[in-house]
Amino acid sequence: MEPITLLEKLRPSEAIEHVSMLNYSDKEGWEQARMIGYAIAQVNSKATITPQSIMTFPWDEQPQKVEVTAEDTERLKKQAETIAKRLYG
Repeated sequence: MEPITLLEKLRPSEAIEHVSMLNYSDKEGWEQARMIGYAIAQVNSKATITPQSIMTFPWDEQPQKVEVTAEDTERLKKQAETIAKRLYG
């Protein structure tokens, strides 16, 4: 009997999500590397710099605010009603 890996057990959508999050698995190590680089660069620079200016990572990005208008709310309510009619008759 051959061993089964985790990725073989996952559905494709689950596997894609898992693989896309692998870059976050060693976040502490990357943050440590950034701080070391920052300390070295700041000592040798006359300008004030930030750790984010040394290295940027995907987790540095701030989530964008999404504003929902009244029109969006109405459209989504109608869409939900349509789906509910399809499902429940």
